[in-house]
Amino acid sequence: MAHETPLRDPAYQLFFQEALELLSQIDLTLQEVLAVPSAAAIDFLLDNTQTLAQGAQSLSLTLLCQPAKTFEGLVLRFQQSPLALTPDDADALRQAYKNLQGALVTYLSQSEQPSGFISPVESSQSLAIAP
Repeated sequence: MAHETPLRDPAYQLFFQEALELLSQIDLTLQEVLAVPSAAAIDFLLDNTQTLAQGAQSLSLTLLCQPAKTFEGLVLRFQQSPLALTPDDADALRQAYKNLQGALVTYLSQSEQPSGFISPVESSQSLAIAP
């Protein structure tokens, strides 16, 4: 029998709840930095992204680790020269965010949610970046 990740374990459920909050913060901050780049907002975006990536890695959530690392790499590149952001760079950041969000939704759909927990699949509130 293959080893299965205990997605219903309380530690994983807590991570998923925190990850949803981090994604919400990432979404809002990404919109802000794409409109008006600021060092503080970019640093906040990077901190949230790194926290999410580290949590996914510590729980061996491999489907979430790769998109988190990809998004983190794009944010690091953006941090180095925020004024040189091209429309293609902005599109790449948006797509990387959507991939990150999709990976989390995949895990959420595989786990049973405790009562009171609302996943993005069930929620009417969507975490999405406008193009």
